[in-house]
Amino acid sequence: LHLLLALGQALIPLRGYAHEQTVSAFTRARDLADSMKDAPHRDAIAYAVWSSQHSRGEQDKALDTARQMHARAALDGNEGFVLTALRSLAISQMITGALVPARETFELTIPLSGAVRQRSREQRVSVAQRFTADPEIATQFYVSLTLWALGDVAQSHRLVAEALAAARAMGHAHTLGHALAQASIYAVICRDAGQALALSAETIEFTAKHDLEMWKGFGWMLNAFALALGGDVAGSVPVMESGLSHMARVQTRVMVPMHHALHARTLAALGRYEEARRHAEAARKELNSGSERYFWPETQRLLGDYLSLCPGANQTEGEATYARALALAREQQSQSWELYAAL
Repeated sequence: LHLLLALGQALIPLRGYAHEQTVSAFTRARDLADSMKDAPHRDAIAYAVWSSQHSRGEQDKALDTARQMHARAALDGNEGFVLTALRSLAISQMITGALVPARETFELTIPLSGAVRQRSREQRVSVAQRFTADPEIATQFYVSLTLWALGDVAQSHRLVAEALAAARAMGHAHTLGHALAQASIYAVICRDAGQALALSAETIEFTAKHDLEMWKGFGWMLNAFALALGGDVAGSVPVMESGLSHMARVQTRVMVPMHHALHARTLAALGRYEEARRHAEAARKELNSGSERYFWPETQRLLGDYLSLCPGANQTEGEATYARALALAREQQSQSWELYAAL
């Protein structure tokens, strides 16, 4: 069991949370623990399973796992596991579009995380080794995305800046790789092209140096997004295709459908309509049967842009796509996504 956990923790930065080798290690660990009486590390295994489901884009499954973790943690009374379970639950609530409940769950973690911030650097690095990234720092980026969507933009900006600075100060490779990629995501979401370009370029360089394969793929995709935001549409195409290909190799699906929608718009702007259609279909697959609802309003809006660029496209369909983006944002009570769709 210890060997399987060590293997899984090594595979996360190397291959990513969602890669079949990582999933296999933690699945075997879970099966072994289930066959043992009073097996150690059940909490760490449950968290690893949740992380894999989240990274594979199986957000409803991850939400169910997080709820089970929280129920078990409440019975056990272990404050450390309660904190881990609450964070997992809040992240799953956020990404499945339940923004207000996510904010409330994140608020429940504040009293429990106070002691974490008082730990020495050595103690926090030890915890980061166990979770592969410092959980306190990693969580703040998801809190920021939640607050940004709900309209608390100033607070979300502050949290991202603090989390990235803390990751740099810690000097733990996977924590910093995680933080650079997540800060790039935030910059892209906020449409800060300059910041997104700088952070995604740093993500690519840092993750290549440390062989952090999953975050390298994010770096390429986000760099392409930043190029498109900055107006370099043609330049973004090969970068995005490298990123999407890389994410397929590490079997990571989180945030990927929205990037397919962006790429569909980019290709349509360049007159490459057949290629654009394939990427639009990949995005629509998420909207029809996926569970990553946090990004649905923006994915839908980008598809509206794609349709507006296609010759002979039905104008009514394009307007309906934008209207659906607006409705999805309002369902989530997301003021920021609503603003994008309304414009």
